[in-house]
Amino acid sequence: MDLWLIWMLAALLLFLIEIFTPGFAVACLSIGCLCSCVLAAIAPATLNWQIALFVVASLLAFLFVRPFALKVLSKRAERKGQYKSNMESLIGRTATVIEEIPAEDAGRVKVDGDEWQAVLSRENDDIRPRENIPVGAKVVIVSYDSIILTVKPE
Repeated sequence: MDLWLIWMLAALLLFLIEIFTPGFAVACLSIGCLCSCVLAAIAPATLNWQIALFVVASLLAFLFVRPFALKVLSKRAERKGQYKSNMESLIGRTATVIEEIPAEDAGRVKVDGDEWQAVLSRENDDIRPRENIPVGAKVVIVSYDSIILTVKPE
């Protein structure tokens, strides 16, 4: 069996393994195998030169290709909102008050059919007195603490 074919099979196997593993580490090794495959196919290089090229190409892939790929994928995931937990995805959303929220106590709000305990935000206490938020009013979710949402009037 020719060496270029062995390098090609190794590269394909590593790419298949990469599908099931995160982080692009195995893909960098596959890139090294592909470079050695090309060298073995077009030049009468010894196995030592092929292995040296595999090592150098894999290291270069780790240094340049992997960070670029991770950066691109993390930006794409951020656009899709994959890094937000269920609670974090509520921040900035509008909720409807279903149980009056007293100025100094907790009430209840509803978001997407789910009910949550909610308290008023304290950020503007010195500017205006805090008022109760009546049932049916719209509020914006500012933050959360455990399972209690902090809201402010819309």
